[in-house]
Amino acid sequence: MKKTPINIIGWLSIIFLILVLFFSPPLNVEQELITCYYNLCLQIVIFYVLWSVILLKKRVDILEPIVLTTGIHLLLFEITPIICLKTSRILFFGTYVWGACIKATYISTIGYIVLLIAYYNHSSQFTRVKVHQNEILNQKKCLYFNYCVWLFAFLCSVVLILGYGLSLKYILTGGNTIMENEANSKSVFGFLSIFAYAMIPSYIYIFELSNNKFIKVILYYLMFMCFYVRGFRFIMIAAIIAPVIYLYLKKNKRPKLLVVLFILIVLSIFSGYMQFARASIRAGSGGSIPIEQIFNFDNIVEMLVENFEIFKTYYAIVEHFPKDIPFMLGKEIFLYTTVMLVPRFIWPGKPQPAIYEVISKAVNGSSRDAGTSFPYIGEYYFEFGMLGIIVFMYIFGRLLKKLNNIKSDENIHSRIIYACILPLILQLLIRGYTPTNFYMIMSVIMPVIITDKIVSRIKV
Repeated sequence: MKKTPINIIGWLSIIFLILVLFFSPPLNVEQELITCYYNLCLQIVIFYVLWSVILLKKRVDILEPIVLTTGIHLLLFEITPIICLKTSRILFFGTYVWGACIKATYISTIGYIVLLIAYYNHSSQFTRVKVHQNEILNQKKCLYFNYCVWLFAFLCSVVLILGYGLSLKYILTGGNTIMENEANSKSVFGFLSIFAYAMIPSYIYIFELSNNKFIKVILYYLMFMCFYVRGFRFIMIAAIIAPVIYLYLKKNKRPKLLVVLFILIVLSIFSGYMQFARASIRAGSGGSIPIEQIFNFDNIVEMLVENFEIFKTYYAIVEHFPKDIPFMLGKEIFLYTTVMLVPRFIWPGKPQPAIYEVISKAVNGSSRDAGTSFPYIGEYYFEFGMLGIIVFMYIFGRLLKKLNNIKSDENIHSRIIYACILPLILQLLIRGYTPTNFYMIMSVIMPVIITDKIVSRIKV
């Protein structure tokens, strides 16, 4: 395999930034936090060394899942904590959580190294089955089936939103119609949210196979508005990015760095807007905010920090498990994943998710009521401790490798799976909640699997 040359200027720039970090510690903080700061800087050095070795030996594709995973991991466990220390964002819902910073940071780095070993271990390569592009079977059948899948997922989303107390007109106008009554924070049809994600893969099939541009535009608008009025940024980002990734894979091209930076800037501005607008959107009050707030740099930074500040929940988990709270031993990952899809109106006594108990005891009740979460590695730790970190990070690394392998399969099904799952890695990492994440991925994959069984070969 051809070795990727290292960009000397880029690598020297990183070294310069690391040196700047080391020689500019935060001011007016306690010595314990200064020690935390230097520990975080040291982890960045470890990442620098790891990737220096990888790039000397491997050719890394910018669309590989390991690239996105590494960037988010760095933001979660190194960069955002450093920003919080430099800006004196110490407390988390009034609680001091930095006592476990050093231990938690080393645990996260060990977990990441295990993930790298799993991802780059060639002793058990997954096989790739390439499908030829010169045969077309049942193309119309494929298209009509995905119209049905999209409609089913759309109706599930509409029923879910109506359960919040919002109206169909509110959905169609993207929140520009002000509701007379405030919406509810929960819907009795909450279990339907899982099926709504199926709109994304089915839409890409329609985008690829349909010649009707009007239908493509209308369906995309309706899909995006359903996600928009629910206020979840990650699924809107996935709906924006997935078709773009699919097109790059189809043309066997890769985005240039400037294109990637432009997309990141646009998504950051959009996320900043949603940070301030989603509460009023969900409440039925519309999402209008002054234009200066949308393009306010401080607001964008605030949004990014708040979104990744859940590392503090992870710190609290490491501090209190198992010293004060016993490990959950699969209560969330296995038990609640099994029962999650059973609606509460059928099973009123269904147990509450373990996430409520974990956050209440590790941080406090206020953080639980605010809906705060924890990153993926926090869930592995409170379930099984260090053993959970090693086992689940290795499994996660192998799954990322499997995902990367299907990227090169020359068929529409593999490309759609890859295009839909890659942007969802953001949610998998920053929201460590296996029950929802598992069914979200299944909702994305199942329409593609069924379509693949109906139509085995489609020219793209």
